[in-house]
Amino acid sequence: MKSILSKIAVHLFLLLVTLVVIERYARYIDTFSLNNYEQAYGKLFKGPKVKNIIIGSSHAAQGINPKYLSPEFYNFALDGAGSTFFLKWYENFFLKYQGPPSIVVYEVDWFMFLPKHLTRRIEDDSRYYPNAVLAALLSRGEADRVSLLRNKYLILNSGILFRKVIRLRNMEADQNTRCNGFVAFAHDGSLKPIDPQAFTGFDDSKVRAFKSLIRKMQSGNTRVILVQAPEYVPSWGPVAAPRHNKLLEEIAAQCRVPFLNYNGGLISGINFDRSMFADPGHLNRDGSTRYSKQLNKDMAAVLERYPTASGQDGSANNADRGISTDQKRKR
Repeated sequence: MKSILSKIAVHLFLLLVTLVVIERYARYIDTFSLNNYEQAYGKLFKGPKVKNIIIGSSHAAQGINPKYLSPEFYNFALDGAGSTFFLKWYENFFLKYQGPPSIVVYEVDWFMFLPKHLTRRIEDDSRYYPNAVLAALLSRGEADRVSLLRNKYLILNSGILFRKVIRLRNMEADQNTRCNGFVAFAHDGSLKPIDPQAFTGFDDSKVRAFKSLIRKMQSGNTRVILVQAPEYVPSWGPVAAPRHNKLLEEIAAQCRVPFLNYNGGLISGINFDRSMFADPGHLNRDGSTRYSKQLNKDMAAVLERYPTASGQDGSANNADRGISTDQKRKR
């Protein structure tokens, strides 16, 4: 009997060691991928306070390089993160651990209010939360407790574990470009036309969350600038990106925030240059550098015209359809 129990104990111990090794290996792989989550959450919860931040989806995470921005920014954008995610992120995490920022550059996608896009949830990132943060979320009951616990460890989520350990997915980051949360694509992919069937529907809850987030930021005297990163226009085909952007322009005017739309009023040669893109929606290293430098110039004009969070008149949105206040460029 003792022999059987000893064998069981040994096998359980070996299983535990194997699971720990797999978990650590998967997390190690994460540090080399495009997923900048660990760095971003480390900065959020444990790093020095930051005054100016960038938020948005992967279009910002791999598109806006703080290296070329002044004043200094930190890029907290996350793949697949939309307005419902960032509203909770801002209320539960950023305000508590960092306080109201001075400037927020919010990269907004023309498809951000569609139901099947930008579906990241707070629960998805629980493995990056300190234990105290996770315990607070579990105790308040505002999040899905099962998902929080399941995502705390990669070995409990077979789908993510398979992609990271077996397929080595997302190993396409250009490590030399890492800067304040930013990392660029290391490859150029397909620029095939976008399927319009993938961009249908409408989720009003995302619109409400977006408006609430902007007003929450403004209430803390934070200056908000909406931007939309360039996309490869020839791949749009019948996808009506300008029609979707009309709602964003209306919200920007209602909330009295400037909107620098690089797929609208600020469209440029970048949008038609294949060498600037990793895929139809994401800039590559050269594209992100060129875009970030231009964004820095355009933001300087906006910040000069709108020096405070209150009183932004939204005239750039109504009159120029997202063209920067002092640098209306020829298309």
